[in-house]
Amino acid sequence: MFLSPSNELQKLSNTTYLLDTLLSEDKYDRQIRPGIGGPPIVIRTDIEIRSFGPISESERVYSMDCYFRQTWFDKRLKFFSHKEVLSMDWKFLQKVWIPDTYFLNGKSSYLHKITVPNKFIRLRNDGQLKYSMRLTVKASCPMHLRKYPLDTQACPLEIGSYAYPSQDVLYTWNGNDAVLLSKDVVLSQYDFVNITISNRTHTVKVGGKV
Repeated sequence: MFLSPSNELQKLSNTTYLLDTLLSEDKYDRQIRPGIGGPPIVIRTDIEIRSFGPISESERVYSMDCYFRQTWFDKRLKFFSHKEVLSMDWKFLQKVWIPDTYFLNGKSSYLHKITVPNKFIRLRNDGQLKYSMRLTVKASCPMHLRKYPLDTQACPLEIGSYAYPSQDVLYTWNGNDAVLLSKDVVLSQYDFVNITISNRTHTVKVGGKV
């Protein structure tokens, strides 16, 4: 079926109107988390590792390039439209609530920004948001080197909220295959033995006294 330009423009206009209506100041406040006053919002995370390394035994750190994804529901953003899912660029992220996720054992991690910030978000008609970004993560790894170079190291990546307590925001892995390793990933000095995922609640005191 072929659509005339007028129909395409009409759909584009309807989508723009829909977003303006959803995000109007009298209906939506991006500073307030979804479901405030109720149970904690659950952020489901998954990672696709595109490259791994280098690993520094002297500094006890490792780095990796990955796609880091987060999924949650914001019922305030439910909508009815001819499209089930709206794909939005990084500018849309400035208009909606997003979790203040950080890596507890992270070092000098950064977001890729060439040619634009490498992140996007998809909004589904039931209020589900999927947020994806490309990161290079550098994280600390407590290494035991008594048998070096015949040792085995377990390098964690700990994810959590910087400001919200567990009563407001909870993180969990998005299924058993939440951490995927690309087939072409190789290491010069190590072999991947296993990837283990687990969930735990841990409160860390940050900053000064309140």
